[in-house]
Amino acid sequence: MQREGLITVESNRRRYFRLGLPVPLTGMLQLVEVNGQMVTLKPTKILIFDISSGGVRLHTRIDFPTTMNMIVRVTFTLLGDQIQLIGELKRKKVIREHLFEYGISFITDHAEQQMLNGHINTLAVRLRKTLTNHIKSCSFSTEEEIKEMYSY
Repeated sequence: MQREGLITVESNRRRYFRLGLPVPLTGMLQLVEVNGQMVTLKPTKILIFDISSGGVRLHTRIDFPTTMNMIVRVTFTLLGDQIQLIGELKRKKVIREHLFEYGISFITDHAEQQMLNGHINTLAVRLRKTLTNHIKSCSFSTEEEIKEMYSY
């Protein structure tokens, strides 16, 4: 892993460029399908720590069981656009009691991947030139949102 300024660039076997964020993005996660059955649940707040056109790594307080096939909707703001993508839970890590990290793989078509890739590349360039608090068009987490997620 290399550090370029405040941005982490990971070199690994992933298919997509993954942007490590110096400050997480705040978003929402909603469970939409369990084992092929549609469900309707209230969305929950998430913090997104890295993102690619193939998926995200995020933290949440929700403990999803790993034995079920779960499809989720991830929503966040990137460069002024509200992004809503469907994905599959791929990886779970317990951070501590009541705090979990998930790897989510997006289920997207080519057009959605291209759009997200363009946004991520533009954001990477902007982050090299400025601090996150100067990029108002993204849902970067406030100190209060971060404290709220980790206070328990």
